Amino acid sequence: QPVALIELWKTLFQQQLQGTAVQTDIQAIRSRLSSAGLYFPAEIKTATTAGESRKIAAAGFNALLSDNLTFAIELFKSALDLDPSYGRAHRGLGIAWGRQHSFKRAAGAYTLYLDLNPRAADGEKVDRALMRYWKKR
Repeated sequence: QPVALIELWKTLFQQQLQGTAVQTDIQAIRSRLSSAGLYFPAEIKTATTAGESRKIAAAGFNALLSDNLTFAIELFKSALDLDPSYGRAHRGLGIAWGRQHSFKRAAGAYTLYLDLNPRAADGEKVDRALMRYWKKR
């Protein structure tokens, strides 16, 4: 199921980038993706906002260091609103949700992080965390 949700997330992302209308209840899909830790913004902006997204995600990591998890989650979501393909923001979201013991959401965010960054330097560490989660289920 996580792989199918990731593919759905990527398909919706690509469709919105192309400006193609999705012929389904997007709110229900967003809700389903969110419950699995896959944050899908309400609107995909095609303007280049990658730099701003990275700054907001950096602030999210600072919030994690301060153990302000709710604020960190909001910052990571804001970063993803600007650039949904920014893997590090998904990683940060996974860390924050994991610390809140929302492990299903954390696993979804980590899975998307690895899917977007298959050669991530910390990929093996994140993959081990995912294996521990799936083993416990």
